[in-house]
Amino acid sequence: MFVSEAGYLKAILLTAFTAAIAWTMGYINEKKADGSIYPSWLIHGATNILSGIFSAF
Repeated sequence: MFVSEAGYLKAILLTAFTAAIAWTMGYINEKKADGSIYPSWLIHGATNILSGIFSAF
């Protein structure tokens, strides 16, 4: 569905970018935070807040 709107290249780049972020957060959870999900929960929340602020202004 997204490919028909954005095209193949953008869809592939978005998928790769999302996968890289997910891998990084998984690495932080497992290797740096002893399996806790709190670091990626906080990162995700902070990016949602910042993107909301940037979208509003």
